[in-house]
Amino acid sequence: MTTRVEIEEKLDRAFQYYMDGEPQMALRSDLEALQLSKDLGEVELIARCGIEVSRSYRWLHKPKLALDAIHEALALFSQFQNDELLAYAQLIHARVLLQVGLTDDAYGEAAKVIKWANRSENLELKARAFDVQAIVFILASNFEKATHLLEQIQDIQDEHNFESLRVVLPVHHGFLHSRCAEHALEQGETQAHQDHFHIALMWTEQAVAAAEESKQSWYHFVSLCNAAEFAAVRGKFAFAEQLLAKVKELPKGLMDVGAVHYLYTCSEVANRSGNTKAAIQFGLDALEAAKENPDADNVMNAHRRVAEAYEADRDFEAALKAYKQYQCQFKRSLARRAYWQDRMAEYKSNVKVMRDQLQRANVHAEKMTKEAHQDALTGLGNRRAFDQRLLQLETDPNAKFAIAILDLDHFKAINDNFSHLVGDDVLRHVADIMQEHCRAEDLVTRIGGEEFAILLPSASQERARIVCERIRKHIGGWDWSSLVDELVVTVSAGVATSEEGRSTLDVFAVADSRLYQAKTSGRDLVEAFANPGNAVGWA
Repeated sequence: MTTRVEIEEKLDRAFQYYMDGEPQMALRSDLEALQLSKDLGEVELIARCGIEVSRSYRWLHKPKLALDAIHEALALFSQFQNDELLAYAQLIHARVLLQVGLTDDAYGEAAKVIKWANRSENLELKARAFDVQAIVFILASNFEKATHLLEQIQDIQDEHNFESLRVVLPVHHGFLHSRCAEHALEQGETQAHQDHFHIALMWTEQAVAAAEESKQSWYHFVSLCNAAEFAAVRGKFAFAEQLLAKVKELPKGLMDVGAVHYLYTCSEVANRSGNTKAAIQFGLDALEAAKENPDADNVMNAHRRVAEAYEADRDFEAALKAYKQYQCQFKRSLARRAYWQDRMAEYKSNVKVMRDQLQRANVHAEKMTKEAHQDALTGLGNRRAFDQRLLQLETDPNAKFAIAILDLDHFKAINDNFSHLVGDDVLRHVADIMQEHCRAEDLVTRIGGEEFAILLPSASQERARIVCERIRKHIGGWDWSSLVDELVVTVSAGVATSEEGRSTLDVFAVADSRLYQAKTSGRDLVEAFANPGNAVGWA
């Protein structure tokens, strides 16, 4: 028999595999946890495992599978309530959307996380969602907004030192300044270009140190490659080579996933150091590796490095061919983005359908619940509603309340002499009169044929007696001839309070006994203070 503990252990093991640089093993463990959770049948646990599976697929650059997994997980949230887990799922969703280039959708998902994080004061998830939005602004070359967001994240991190941000934050600071540097070069600002790459290298070296210290192998891999590229731009070729050498010392599983990134970085370093032949070969090796792991951005980066290396080697014919391949890959990337947009549009449509279905189901459930607790003839609560409220009161030993039981006098004679249709009209009018004299918080119910019960929260015995007396007088004084000539209707009532019984059933029994006493004392009476005797039936 699968237990929750076993599943939790597999999820923990998957995360440790990731930290140790074994993403394939992490995925395998997450998938096993997902299957076990399905066998167990706990929907919330299935959703959680699905989220982790999506995260593992994203690490492995398998966005289609990552998107499928996170969409399946998100669909389950209609069956349970866990806002924190939902926010985490939306964060993973945002990161997957970022990976496939749907930056607007990624920004929107991150905004949902921030909204929840602000309400719950969860600063870690808020900072991680800000990080997604910062990347969106960097990709859009809106460096001012990206800088502002990263500064906000840095303020949070300086105060709280979240493990999840120790490495990724300096990596993204480095990414921001590398894009600022490229933009400066496009504007012909060579000094700004160098200055930004200098800052990018400083941040990324910090990321390398943090990754090594915290043993976050994947970010160690990424930050070493990024730092090597930035060092080469700064002309620090020996340092760049040292950084790339360290990459080879990391677990082999990382190279299986990040080979394309590593090889095109080697091509960049070799090309900038003047070793164009090696740069070409590294670039071609990167393209070969991309056949096993065809991540769109990595493939484009590899094509660009090959083209630049051929150009530096003055093989212009090969360079032109490589640039054309790069352009072709770019067009394919745009087509893929259209595919992802269609997928996202389909997902949003499905979500809308599910929400509409859920809303209809909720309306139907509310209607069924109301009908299950409502007397069809009078619209009052029924015996089930009354008993349910009594059960609720049983859970509060300090609850103060009064119960009144009212019974129409000689109601069988009304049905026999004037018809059951008239009897039904009498019951409806009596119900209206009772509700008219009760407070909104009082529960007025029809618990039998001509028998009614009123539950009065926080009411004293005298207060309950006065309410019943008003109801009795109103019923006795109402013009029943408007229904049928010679019709007379009266009611008897018994009242008891919570102080008169150890349980709600005891209090009900006391009220029922006093109702009997009202009946035997001549009817058309309210009995609230007589000593309760043994309740018996009456005609």
